Amino acid sequence: MLPAQHKRAAAFIKNLKATDARQEVPDDAVSGLYLIVQPSGALSWAVRTKLDGKAAKVTLGRYDEEGSGLERIDRPSSKQVLNVTEARALAERVKADAKRGHDPRQSKTERFSLEYWLDEFIKAARSTGFKGRPVKASTADEYDRIIKTDIKPHWKHVTDIRALDYRDVEKLIDKLDPGARRNAFALLSTFFRWKAVIRIIGRNVIELAHSPYRKAATVFFHTMKSKLCGAPQQPVIIHSEHWSNCSC
Repeated sequence: MLPAQHKRAAAFIKNLKATDARQEVPDDAVSGLYLIVQPSGALSWAVRTKLDGKAAKVTLGRYDEEGSGLERIDRPSSKQVLNVTEARALAERVKADAKRGHDPRQSKTERFSLEYWLDEFIKAARSTGFKGRPVKASTADEYDRIIKTDIKPHWKHVTDIRALDYRDVEKLIDKLDPGARRNAFALLSTFFRWKAVIRIIGRNVIELAHSPYRKAATVFFHTMKSKLCGAPQQPVIIHSEHWSNCSC
């Protein structure tokens, strides 16, 4: 085990010998942090944590006694070098990010990219699902089709998922053919209620949006009322919540 004290840890690493088998040396100061010793003698840092409830190993960088010399390192990368102090600080940040539901391996741009999360949604549908089990293959295929044909083409301008609100959903749905609206809205309802997306956005975008189901159920033409109430033959919209108050 790597000693907690920096100088002692550096001395310990100097005396490490490579073997025929890959070694993982745990750190005494930061739980989950390991120094990995390859048979070739190459040294690297990794931290074990959980992402979306699953065990994950994140490679932080290569070991170097001098380190990077940077004041702060925010992101893991196999290309960077880290000394003991830098590796410990980065391991703590990675674990904190994972606890908040953020994948520390992503850049900030990727983390908030709409396209990234739509792609992750399809992956989740095929693997873990949203209710503890994967969705049917045919359903996942339909999700994929709707996203490619009805969602992404209309939201090309959206680079940050956090910028979306219910009005964007309603505008998108209104652009679609009537036959496509219900399926697209159902998919977006599942997408925006997905816990991973709610954690990123900080709210449920879909809850204030008017469903096309509701619109179909609440819109009546005045010709219907004219049959029942003798009203003039003019097309107007009457919402179902007011229908019971009709005074005819």
